[in-house]
Amino acid sequence: MSFALRRVMIRGVALSVGLALLLSPAWAAAETIGGGTIATPAVGPAPAYAVDGSGFVLVKNWNFGTSPSSTVTDMSIMNSHFQYHDQHGLDANPGYGASMVAPNAATAISGQPIEGVDTTSPVRAFFTDTLRTYLVPLNGATTLDPYLLNTGSGAFQPKWNLPGGGSRLGQDVLWETRVRYVTPRHFWFALWADGNNWNKGAEYDLIESFGYDNASIGGGNNYDGRYWHSSVVGGSSATNYHANWANGMTANGIPAYSSPVYNPAEWHVWTWLYRQDNTYAAFVDGVQVQSGTIHWTVGGGSTAPAVNMSFHFDGTWGSRKPETRNDFSIPASELAGKYYEWDYSRVYLRTEPVKDNTDSTGITLTAGTGAWVASSVTPGHIGTNYLHDNDTGKGTKSVQYTPTLSQDGTYNVYMQWTSGSGRATNVPVDIVKANGTTTTVTVNQTVDGGTWNLLGTYALSKRNASVTVRTTGTTGTVIADAVRFTPIASEVIVDNARLSNSDKTGTWVHSRSAPGFHGYDYAHDNNVGKGSTTARFTPNLPVAGTYNVYARWTADDTRSNNVPYRITYNAGTVLVYRNQQVNGGSWQLLGTYPFNAGTSGGVVISNGGTTGHVVADAVRFELVLP
Repeated sequence: MSFALRRVMIRGVALSVGLALLLSPAWAAAETIGGGTIATPAVGPAPAYAVDGSGFVLVKNWNFGTSPSSTVTDMSIMNSHFQYHDQHGLDANPGYGASMVAPNAATAISGQPIEGVDTTSPVRAFFTDTLRTYLVPLNGATTLDPYLLNTGSGAFQPKWNLPGGGSRLGQDVLWETRVRYVTPRHFWFALWADGNNWNKGAEYDLIESFGYDNASIGGGNNYDGRYWHSSVVGGSSATNYHANWANGMTANGIPAYSSPVYNPAEWHVWTWLYRQDNTYAAFVDGVQVQSGTIHWTVGGGSTAPAVNMSFHFDGTWGSRKPETRNDFSIPASELAGKYYEWDYSRVYLRTEPVKDNTDSTGITLTAGTGAWVASSVTPGHIGTNYLHDNDTGKGTKSVQYTPTLSQDGTYNVYMQWTSGSGRATNVPVDIVKANGTTTTVTVNQTVDGGTWNLLGTYALSKRNASVTVRTTGTTGTVIADAVRFTPIASEVIVDNARLSNSDKTGTWVHSRSAPGFHGYDYAHDNNVGKGSTTARFTPNLPVAGTYNVYARWTADDTRSNNVPYRITYNAGTVLVYRNQQVNGGSWQLLGTYPFNAGTSGGVVISNGGTTGHVVADAVRFELVLP
């Protein structure tokens, strides 16, 4: 009998089940590629990293390999879902020094190199759980030159695309890809998205790395791919990678100048989150490395025409840009043993529940004296109209909004109204929380009309969540238009990569040598400086409440068996100890405590009184819903 954990994939949600033999085959569904919309989802796992809360639906699941659990298992399926040129009709990006190779004449565009015709070695090959794409010489070339375009690549692009992005799509997008690569000199690798009409945007380069001599990225070359940037084209970014790739990486917790350097030959998960409010964030192995804002339009302008969103898987070679090429060529023999290897790429979508006064369900009107009046006179409303109380029947009228939430969780609750001088300044709005209690927020409807106004962040349950606009005690007209519920993370993970120097005392050594760590690496005290080495993990909790607090470490016989964790919460401080010789590679519960919202609480790991190495990897705070 097997008692191993088994992961069951059902319509984009990953479920962990302890007794595998209790699962009927009817419960477990084979993974599918999916139709690309929330209405036609894929079957497959949830995101590897919960970077922005819950509610995402898997709509595209490209899981490469020949195993039964894969969805893209051979070139026939590959050809059905992917093309070997970009959406602009080019098989060679104007900056690249290689051309994409088509698998056969039927998939080729005019003038494009074809596998087996212009090549003598494989361009794409499936393995049990992965797809490898290769760089190959074209037409027997022995010396490769980017200006001759005598190099072929196995790069590819989905035929499917999204009709837009950000506010133009009206859905949150999460794109996640697991990849590694072993590269020759002057390689060019990129995971990126752009639109079908490009003018210096809209574009997001989730990762871009190319191998050329460049002193600004560490005083040497990038032939091994240890340096990269994650940047927007046509929008704003928090980190300016273009000034210095290595400094940008280091500023975001990925060591660039010290061990362990980023190793592209290891597997890494790259995630791009693009929200419908036009903000975005990028992550590698769950560690945020970029954030900012972009409008998914021609050039990225807020009023420019919208464009679609297409995803690129570029494992290519060479640069024809004067600032990067440095007049190089390499012998074709250097391509031997080099490859880009793809495990999976998945796209998830999330729609925020919005309740409008015109909805046929989920709206309950109470009108004791005089009816609510529908109007569209004042601009700035959602839908075709809004409701107002006509400044009568005070205390007898209300509008209750009852959303259909996909699951219990933490939500930002917003309300929109039309403003004016005759509006009430003291409108009471009641939010029913998951524990059944009600919080009342007072809003001023003379201002801030025509936009979403945050009422607060709350733990809500799909069983009883509601928002009610009342007229009690108001003077002036009360507006009831629309309410929005935006799911946010119900857990906060603080990784060692995010700690600043002020969060640490003593000397912590970063490492990737032992498996089971969260994010990019873990830190340890090197078994020295006992009593003087600490690491403080401070979360920014979205809402006050009770949280399960977990810690993670990599286990080994050389670890300490009595590591102290000092937990500060809203009732004081408690000290607990854990044995890091066991239970590595998983979240271990330290306890359950009440916390205030914000950054007043946290966990401090120290090496005081310990014998053996102390590991500081990551701490997780999980909101407990009543």
